[in-house]
Amino acid sequence: MANDMGVQKYAVIAAVDADRGYSKDGKIPWHYKEDFDWFKKQTMDHACVMGRTTYEDIVARLGDKAMPSVLPGRDCYVVSTTLDSLPNATVVKSISEVALKLPSDYGDRPVFIIGGHQLFTEGVAMADIVYLTVINDTHGCDKFFPVEYVLKHFPNINKFTAPSCDKLRFMVFKRSA
Repeated sequence: MANDMGVQKYAVIAAVDADRGYSKDGKIPWHYKEDFDWFKKQTMDHACVMGRTTYEDIVARLGDKAMPSVLPGRDCYVVSTTLDSLPNATVVKSISEVALKLPSDYGDRPVFIIGGHQLFTEGVAMADIVYLTVINDTHGCDKFFPVEYVLKHFPNINKFTAPSCDKLRFMVFKRSA
C-alpha cells in the first residue's frame, strides 16, 4: 500500500562504528542497550525489511522472544531470491515488493530498511530519511555502511548523544529536496 501520492516512503536505520562498519562475520559486534532502545522506538509499528543474514542474527539474539514476530510490534519482511518462506516473517524478492504486501491500513508510515549490505546500498538510494547510530569505538567490522552517500545526499537534521552512554551519537538525516 503506497501513500496518497502512490509512492511508498522508506527509511534506513543502522548503527556504525568509528570506521563506518556495522557487521563482523554476519553479526553486530557490539551490544548497547541505548542503541537497541533507539532502534525499537524508531521502528515500532512500522514494517521492517531485512536480508536473510540480518534475520538470522535477530532470531539468534532473541531466541523465543522472536515469536510470533521476529521483531515484536513490527511486520517483518525478508528479501531473498532463494527462499519461499521463513518463520514469523514474510519473504519477498525485492524491497519494492514490500509495498505490495503491506496491510491496507499501513498509511504513509515509512518502511524501515534494517540491513544487510545489499539492502543498505539499495535503501539509502530510495530512502527519505536515515537514522544512524554512531559508536565512538572500532570493532574490526568487515561490512561498511555507505556513509559518504548519506553525507552527500542528506543534510543532518538532528544529532545528540545518548544520555547514559557517551560512546553513542544518534543522527537523523533527511533527503534534500
